[in-house]
Amino acid sequence: MIGGSGISRDRMIRRLSFTLLVLLWAQLFLALIPSWQAGTYYSYGWLVPAAMVLLFLRRRADSPIQPDEESASLPKVAGWHGVPEFSAWACLTLVVAAILLLRIVEGGNVHWRLPIWAHGGFVVAGSLAILWLSEGRRVMKHFAPVFLFAAVAIPLPSFLETALVDGLTDAVVETGADLSRLLGMPVEVTGRAFLIDGQPVDVNDGCSGIRSFQSSLMAGLFVGELLRLGWPARLTLLMISVGAAFLANAVRVVVLIDAFLQSGYKGIDARHDTAGNVALLITYGLIVGFGFLLDRWMPEKEDYPTGSSEAGAVDPQPSPSAS
Repeated sequence: MIGGSGISRDRMIRRLSFTLLVLLWAQLFLALIPSWQAGTYYSYGWLVPAAMVLLFLRRRADSPIQPDEESASLPKVAGWHGVPEFSAWACLTLVVAAILLLRIVEGGNVHWRLPIWAHGGFVVAGSLAILWLSEGRRVMKHFAPVFLFAAVAIPLPSFLETALVDGLTDAVVETGADLSRLLGMPVEVTGRAFLIDGQPVDVNDGCSGIRSFQSSLMAGLFVGELLRLGWPARLTLLMISVGAAFLANAVRVVVLIDAFLQSGYKGIDARHDTAGNVALLITYGLIVGFGFLLDRWMPEKEDYPTGSSEAGAVDPQPSPSAS
């Protein structure tokens, strides 16, 4: 028979686990604020904490172990799910110590990407470990997509960001020029500049589309998780998201070329921000729309249905000794 002390201990462990998860992610998001404030590339990061909370609560509502049956369904064993308590606490202590060390390193240069990525890796690994230790492997796998989604708020490593900006800038310049010529505009390309009606117009990194590329990845991951699409549908949605962002940015370039032909540099200044925001909204709209279409065309869901025998299953545990 399971006593009341065992039930209270389970509840205490789950509350402690939830508190640790909140602390882990709260301090990571605080460390990321300078990156979100530094420029427009990662400004979408401000949306990630709220989106993560929404996705976590939605996952919690159909967790493989429902809150009202957890205490009765989990057998009582020494330690957390068969892991000795000393080992569990030792692992968590190492994770916390590593994060504290990384926070000290980050304090010297808040824009150094390597410590930030190590910090994020420890937070994701620590979150998965906490759920595994407190609620089991199945519950850990159930919530893993939420933690992986939240990692999109971490800025890309500098070398990868530079390569993306360079590649996207070249592609956008060529595609924008091709579309403009199809519309009859006198545009040529020289390096990373346009020759518009014989006048040179430089293309800076802000026009590369890196912001829309990054935010479209975030939106694609969010919509895929919100609709609980199957993994093939999620991958398809991510490819559509990146393609939509690139195409919208190329059209934005065409709009700015037209503005230059009409009003020169003043025309570009007048339309630059508006064109970028409209392109971003159109991209988000396409992602949401294709998400719902994929939900109908590829209805296989990633999770077991709530209430099925597999959804309610728990990790096998040793039976408690008869007393």
